[in-house]
Amino acid sequence: MPLPDTGRGLVIRTDFTDPAAWEAVAERVAEGFAEEHGGPGGGDPLLDLVDDEEFSGLTPERARLLAVGTDFREAVFLADSTTMGAADRMLLAVAGHREEDHVWRFRVKPESVQRMVLMFSTKFSFEDYLDEVDDNGVYAY
Repeated sequence: MPLPDTGRGLVIRTDFTDPAAWEAVAERVAEGFAEEHGGPGGGDPLLDLVDDEEFSGLTPERARLLAVGTDFREAVFLADSTTMGAADRMLLAVAGHREEDHVWRFRVKPESVQRMVLMFSTKFSFEDYLDEVDDNGVYAY
């Protein structure tokens, strides 16, 4: 199962137990886009939401492997069981473009994903965000 080749960042649903939770994630991602672009309808989204049961149970390790060698995959964002089960709906950011064994990851608010993808396309790397991750593994901006 290859990742969709959209040339954009990806928020991938990996847990299909709660449709309302996924809708809440999608709404919060859209809110972040609207904040970044001055309201709905402005700008071109730099990420796509992937709602395909083919990715059910996708692990961070497998996501990283799928992202290696693809365009615009500094990170992929997983809406996993932790995302769906928590009120804050934090996504799991997983570093792409890495061929080493360690999987770099942290939790991030859905509203922050659009800005992160925008920054990846300009000057920031996944490592830049790791410097701002707290002791609980959360990027809180």
